[in-house]
This record gives sequence, structure tokens and C-alpha cells, in this order.
Amino acid sequence: MLREIIDAFANVHYATYLLTTMTLVVVGVGVDLLTGIRKAKMKRERITSLGLRRTVIKLFEYWGLILMSFTLDLLLLITPIGEPWVTMACGLSVVLIEVKSVVENLKESRSKAAEVSELLQKIIMASDNEQAQKIMEAIKNL
Repeated sequence: MLREIIDAFANVHYATYLLTTMTLVVVGVGVDLLTGIRKAKMKRERITSLGLRRTVIKLFEYWGLILMSFTLDLLLLITPIGEPWVTMACGLSVVLIEVKSVVENLKESRSKAAEVSELLQKIIMASDNEQAQKIMEAIKNL
């Protein structure tokens, strides 16, 4: 079992999943940071080192969570699962949390991008093609 774990960790396939997931988290946290700074400037709030420090802490907490999920994936290698699904699910969850945070920041800073996000959600949830076309027209008129 230990040999399988070591081989999997050395496997480029697994390492690629881990590095890709961690990179996507950095991108998500970075975009959240930038939209948060923009929101603060729009609301004329001070940007402090405490807020920036919270971002760094959040990033390391996310990385720790991803590393733990990767460890769980390595331990599950003895099962027929075969892919690091726990790591991918964890990474997707973290990125979705950051997307939600970015949309909230955009809404609070009254950005048109937040409206586009809401309209895209409506398109996805549209019950028919005609309704989706109307929503797409609304996006064009922004």
C-alpha cells in the first residue's frame, strides 16, 4: 500500500491535478482580492494590512484543505476510484466559493459584470429557447 501511494505521488498525472487545483485557487483568491479592493475604493473604505493578511490566511487555509483532500485521494488509491476525485471536488468547491464572493463584491461596487452574472444564471435556468433569447438580448443592451 505504501509503495502505491509513493508511486501515485510521483505520478505526473496526480501531481498535475494537485498543482492545477492549487493554481486555480490562487487565481480565484486573487480575483476576489482585486474585486474586494475595487469595492472598498468605490465605498471609500480604507484598505488595511489586516484585510490583506486575511486574504493570505484564507489562501493557506484553502491550500491546507486541498492538501488534505489530496492525501485522502492517495489513501484511496487502493480502491478502484483511480482519479483524485476528492481533490477535484474540494478545488471546485473552493473556486465556487470565490466566484460567489467575487459576484458579491461586484454587486456591492455596482459593476455591470454582476448583472451579466445574474443574466447568465437566468439563461442557464431558462425553461425554453425563447426565454433564453430574451435574456441574451438584455445582455446585449447593457
